[in-house]
Amino acid sequence: MRNETSRVLGCWSVVLWLDTWKKSLIYWAAAAAILLSPHTLWLTSVSGGLLIGLGVFHLLLLYKMKLEAKEALLEAKEDSYDRYEDEMDAEVAEGVNTAASCHDSTLKMLPRLSAALLADYAFFVSLTG
Repeated sequence: MRNETSRVLGCWSVVLWLDTWKKSLIYWAAAAAILLSPHTLWLTSVSGGLLIGLGVFHLLLLYKMKLEAKEALLEAKEDSYDRYEDEMDAEVAEGVNTAASCHDSTLKMLPRLSAALLADYAFFVSLTG
């Protein structure tokens, strides 16, 4: 059974909330605190610079992950159209070559086609006349 008021769950929800671009702000705030009131040791300036770099690299990582997610969605969309080519090729190979009979055979397959493919087919039919 899950306890929704648990302190551990509350702490974890804060960690998940901070696991985006907000983490870069925390790194930059820590770098600003270190750089505005530096210690006499020269390594404090280096650590401030490294924290700034860490914030920038974290933003670059988030941008890269966003681009990879878009590419994965595009690849999934291309795959969803590829699975119908085999069925249509098989019917054309059986001797269905005229436009009217191709149209009729496609109408038989309509229950199996997705909504996006139906929209593309309607657009194609409107273009061909």
